[in-house]
Amino acid sequence: MIGCVSTGNVGTAVASMAAKAGVASYVFYPNRLEDTKARACMALGAKVCQVEGNYDEANRRCRELALETGMDFANITLRPFYAEGAKTAAFEIVGQLGWNPPEHIVTAAAGGTLSSRLHKGLSELRQLGLADTDRTRIHIAQPSGCNPIASAILAEEAEIHAVTPETAAHSLAIGAPGDGYLVIDAVLKRGGTGAYASDPEIFAGIDLLAATEGLLTEPAGGTTVAVLEKLAAAGRFEPDETVVAIITGNGLKTLDDHPAKPWPAKIDCELDAMLAALSELKEEGSPTAAAREQLFA
Repeated sequence: MIGCVSTGNVGTAVASMAAKAGVASYVFYPNRLEDTKARACMALGAKVCQVEGNYDEANRRCRELALETGMDFANITLRPFYAEGAKTAAFEIVGQLGWNPPEHIVTAAAGGTLSSRLHKGLSELRQLGLADTDRTRIHIAQPSGCNPIASAILAEEAEIHAVTPETAAHSLAIGAPGDGYLVIDAVLKRGGTGAYASDPEIFAGIDLLAATEGLLTEPAGGTTVAVLEKLAAAGRFEPDETVVAIITGNGLKTLDDHPAKPWPAKIDCELDAMLAALSELKEEGSPTAAAREQLFA
């Protein structure tokens, strides 16, 4: 049997693997995690419970539960495979760029596994002689309501100071990141930096990416976009440099948490009514055009 705490994608991944393997899976998810992610786990056959606590608290209790029952705890039992898998993101990025490493990679950080293993993957490419990755900098994006890694990087401190998460970017709300120290080491070695964005900036980043690239992401991806904007405005990138932004999390899973927008008006299904509505919508202007104007201003 498998016991796990859902961290969004981890919960659904474990539920999916358990279903394929024919074993039982149990997901305990924090009370602020988006309901859609929990429903996805249930659709995949997992038994799901909501716990009154944040990610850090749920992780600690699930570890105790695993020790008490003898069940596997996916966040730990599968972690070596997850960590080694995370580094392959670096392989894919460099490979898809024709083995020409980018000058910059911007990625969101929660527990820190992906961002720290990017450094490992880049280093292995250099060791194998496949690409000169020494010049690739890694920049960390976090929400301002949960930014222990970014704050430590900006303060040039090696130690993570745990925080109590308070952000709508629930998949990044880990106040005591287990791999945080590895992220700091990776970023400082590569000459990168860290930055953070407020929740309104994160949702603006979601809308900007959707309107300009046709990609709908969850708040984790919006955090990356928002921080990318800030780093660009601060002059961290040269015009001729290649910058890769890692966008994680499908926005369909978190639409309920997006700040409310007016629902479309209901009109009669008649030609005259539809022509009138079309005229009004045209007068409102194009959100895509407005977003592009903002992006390239």
